[in-house]
Amino acid sequence: MMKVLGLVLWGLLMPMQVSGTARCLVPRESYERACEESVTGLFKHELERLKFPGSTITLIAINGLHVANAIVLPVKSKYVPGVGVKVGFSAKLKILGTCWSILLSGQTTVNVRVDCSALVLLPRYLPLTTSVAVKDCRCAVLLEDITINLLDIRASVTASLGNNILLALQVKTPTMLSACISFGHSKMLSDINSVLPFEKGKLLYVAQTPKVNDQFIEIPVQTEYLADNGKKIPIPPLSKDFVILPQLNHTSEAIGENVVTSILSYAVFKKPHSFSCTPQTFLDTLSLEMILSELIVSKCPTCTPISSSLVIVTKVVTPLTVGLDVNLCAMNLTLSLQIMDKKQNKKPVFLVALKAELGLAATLQLVEEKVQFIASLDRLHFKLVSSIVGPVIIVRLQAPLKAFILKIILKEINFYLHLAKIPIFRAPGLKLNFVHCHPSKHCLVCHKKLNKG
Repeated sequence: MMKVLGLVLWGLLMPMQVSGTARCLVPRESYERACEESVTGLFKHELERLKFPGSTITLIAINGLHVANAIVLPVKSKYVPGVGVKVGFSAKLKILGTCWSILLSGQTTVNVRVDCSALVLLPRYLPLTTSVAVKDCRCAVLLEDITINLLDIRASVTASLGNNILLALQVKTPTMLSACISFGHSKMLSDINSVLPFEKGKLLYVAQTPKVNDQFIEIPVQTEYLADNGKKIPIPPLSKDFVILPQLNHTSEAIGENVVTSILSYAVFKKPHSFSCTPQTFLDTLSLEMILSELIVSKCPTCTPISSSLVIVTKVVTPLTVGLDVNLCAMNLTLSLQIMDKKQNKKPVFLVALKAELGLAATLQLVEEKVQFIASLDRLHFKLVSSIVGPVIIVRLQAPLKAFILKIILKEINFYLHLAKIPIFRAPGLKLNFVHCHPSKHCLVCHKKLNKG
C-alpha cells in the first residue's frame, strides 16, 4: 500500500535497530489522488468485465448484457483519528444488451449508479508487510433508467430486468470493491517496496505503523544507508530537540539532518585525492610556486627549484556535517592539504602541510525527485600543521590556497554532492517540485510548491 503509506523500501528482512527516522505527512487530497490512480482504476477495469445472465420475460429474450462503459467519480475520504480512512466514491455504469420479441430485435440500455464505501485500517499496518486490513465494504446500487428498443414493452418487463441487474450488482460489487482496495494497495506496495538506488549507494526506507488524525496520515519512516561498496552505514538517532511541524495541506516528506549528514559525509572526499598544479589546471599556480619558493624552498638545503611540479594531496580530517535550520543549510568540512614537489619519476618532496576548515552555505533543489545540494564557500580558515623547514608564517599562502579551494576543491565537493543526490519517498498522489529547510529544527521538507495569488 505504499503510495498510500508513503514510499517504503524493503531492503531488510528484519526491523532495523540503528537508523534515522523521518516522517511523511499525507494530507487527504493526496490520499484521494493516490486512490484514484490505483484502487478506482482497478475497480473500473473489473466493472467493465462484468457480464449478466440472459433472461426471457413474457416472450421477450434479453441476452448479451454487459458493462459497456464505467465512469468512476473522484474519491472522497474522511480521516477517522486512531482508526483509519473511510474511502468513498461512485461509479456510473452503462449496461448494454440485445433483445428479441418474435420477429423483432432491438437494443437494451440500462444506466446504473453504484455508491461505494470502505474503511481502510491504516493503524493496523505492520512494517515490512504488504497488506492493509479493509472492512465495511459496501455498495449501494441505484437504477437510473432502462431503455428497451421494442414496441409495446410492458412495465413488468423493465421492472424485472432492472431487479435482476440490481440483484447481480448488489451481490458482486462489495466483494469486488474489497478485492480491488486490497489488491490495489498491495500492488502499490510491491511497486514501492524496493531499495532506492542512487550514484553513491542505496537508501533503505521502512515505513512504520501510521498514525491517523483528522488532517493527516502520519507515517514514521526508518532510514538506513547502504554504501556503494556494500557497507551498511548506520544513521545516528535524532537529537532530543528534533521537531517536525506540519506544512498544512502540502507537506510530503521530512528528512532529518542526521540522514543527510550520514550520506554526504560518506560520499564527499571518501578517499585522498592528489591534484597536480600547473598553469593549465590552476591559474594561480605561478603565484603559489613563487610564495613557496621564498618561504620554504629558499630555506631548504635539499630542495630544488619548483617548476610546474607542485602536487597537493587532500585528505579528510573531519567529515562533512550538515546543519539545517530555518531556510538555512550550513556545511562544515575540514581537510588536510599536503603540498609536495614532484619532479618526473622522482620521489615527492614534502614541503608543507596545512589544515583547511571550510564553512559552506548550500542551496537545495529537486532534480528528478532527488534532493541535491549545491555548495558555495562561506568561510575559510587555514592552520599550519608542519613544514620541511619548521614553523613558517602562512599569511601569504592564504590567497593562492583560497583560490585553490574555490576553483578546485569546491568544484570537487559539488561533484560529489551531485553524485549523492538523495532519493526521496513521496506522499501519495503528490508530484513534488520543491524542497526547503523546514521552519522548525533540523529537517528538510519536500512538497509541491503552491502558486502565490
